[in-house]
Amino acid sequence: MIPYAKICHYTTGRLRLKIAGQRGDHSYFQLVREKLQKAGYTKTIVNPLTGSVIIESKGICADDMDEFARKEKLFTFEKQASVETTSLLQTVTTPISEINANLKNASGGQVDLPIAIFIFLLAFGVIEILRGNFRMPPWYTAFWYAFGVFSKSIIDSAQKNNI
Repeated sequence: MIPYAKICHYTTGRLRLKIAGQRGDHSYFQLVREKLQKAGYTKTIVNPLTGSVIIESKGICADDMDEFARKEKLFTFEKQASVETTSLLQTVTTPISEINANLKNASGGQVDLPIAIFIFLLAFGVIEILRGNFRMPPWYTAFWYAFGVFSKSIIDSAQKNNI
């Protein structure tokens, strides 16, 4: 039976696999390294203790690696191993978008994240003034950010309605 490999990390030039079923089998990982190097993957790192294989090659393709490994009977990728890479922007903005959607649902569409931030920063500025903190930058910086967020949300809303 051909062992299963799980893709742990996949970028344009690097593929990291975990072959848990063969962990500790030094001869298996030596064979994997030799076959990969013969196939032209010169930068191949195997670690039998952790059951991992790292392959670095310009333009490495997971589908090509799957085909090669099946042909050589080295390993086969698990069915869910088709890895989609996400950008850092998507990784950061997805939770923020979810918070915004939850806030809109909870308020019946009346409040979204930019409005909530505007209200918070405006209130913070007022509290700083009431405390007598007229020093730079707290109260007026809060106002500046509040109006910046508010004006951005108005512009975004206007563009959304015109499109």
